[in-house]
Amino acid sequence: ASYVDKSADDPRLPHRSEPCSLVGLEHLRLLGVLYWKFDADKYENDRELEKIQKQGNYSWVDTITICKDKLPNYEEKIKMF
Repeated sequence: ASYVDKSADDPRLPHRSEPCSLVGLEHLRLLGVLYWKFDADKYENDRELEKIQKQGNYSWVDTITICKDKLPNYEEKIKMF
């Protein structure tokens, strides 16, 4: 992770601060950021993901395809991310 610049330019651009200022994993943990890495092609049957969902009492799963051809109101929606 890295800090972002304060630019109002196109949100699809990287927006990395110059010089790039990285945020360490320990700092992210202190901020309360939870993160995991999964195989995007196999997440539906991933035992580790099931375990995390149960432990966190997560009952909803959303999948979104961010693609101009598939996402209605694409230009407006990408501003949300």
